[in-house]
Amino acid sequence: MMGARVPEYDLQLEDGVTYFTTDGCGVQVVDLDSQVERASRKSDVAMMARVADYLPSIGFIWPMVSAQDFGRTSILHELDACWNNTVKHVQSETIMGNANVSMLLRWQL
Repeated sequence: MMGARVPEYDLQLEDGVTYFTTDGCGVQVVDLDSQVERASRKSDVAMMARVADYLPSIGFIWPMVSAQDFGRTSILHELDACWNNTVKHVQSETIMGNANVSMLLRWQL
């Protein structure tokens, strides 16, 4: 099972069942207001998580862009932005290795 913040969005992993997700972790976006390309920010991660949260076809959230405004701690900020803007399961490939996992656990406590 892939747990979500709200149990009705938990995903049961079983043969023959497919779930759609967001994907990416890009580093550039086109600003919605200015129409100018710029580095992605935590606020972009949050906005994209809210949009994906609204879409019933999306089973779980994978950050689509990176929180470039937080440098080396962007990993933590991407997850924070997702966790606070969706009730669905959040997944990330960037939390790998003991150091990153330890840092994430300390942040969440």
